[in-house]
Amino acid sequence: MDMESEKKLGFLRDTDLSKGKAAGTLGIYIGGLTVLGLVVTLILMLLFGMEELATVGSWGNFITFAILSVIYFLMFRRQLAMDWRRIASAKKFLGGVFLGWFGVLGLSMIANIIVFMILGEEATAGNQELIEYLLGAYPLLLVIMTVFMAPFIEEIVFRLALMKWLERWPWLAITASSLVFGLIHVIMAGDYIFLISYAAMGFPMAFSYYKTGNIWYPIGIHFLQNFFAVSVMLFIG
Repeated sequence: MDMESEKKLGFLRDTDLSKGKAAGTLGIYIGGLTVLGLVVTLILMLLFGMEELATVGSWGNFITFAILSVIYFLMFRRQLAMDWRRIASAKKFLGGVFLGWFGVLGLSMIANIIVFMILGEEATAGNQELIEYLLGAYPLLLVIMTVFMAPFIEEIVFRLALMKWLERWPWLAITASSLVFGLIHVIMAGDYIFLISYAAMGFPMAFSYYKTGNIWYPIGIHFLQNFFAVSVMLFIG
């Protein structure tokens, strides 16, 4: 294959993913958070007698994320295995993950300063408040869902699937992926000013996928960021 042909294929040329499957991946995510989440909630309430909204919501989210994790693993097990084999060495992989995580920390700090300048130092995102509540009420569920499930699911959706649509325009793919990643974290609470913070977090993950074409790099960065955040909340408060 000549260089011109490779260029036309885009930066995800090693990703075995059609645009139809990419669209299906996004659809499953949206359907999972809405229809599947509602079905699971009704089952918990009607069959298991759960009444407290906080308990139903916590278990409902956990089960929904678990189902989505299984679905995406089955859908992308070939791609996941291929990308894993493409990791040259553990040292190089960990170096790339930590470098991306430092980028997340740096951009998040800048973004949070901007948000605090607008809203004040006591401002807290609705998504963050929910995480803090769940950590106090259901710490094990929160840790599994936030540290392990969320990075796996969200990187497949926002990096592997979404960026596939825009792979011929890398910077548009990076920007769109970061913005949609940020939007999904603020849309429920409606505190859209925090889109700045979450999009800033998503940018290094998207950029790492652009540079490597390997989904395990953004998954690793996302895992490390969430592990760090949860650890801070657990041990520092």
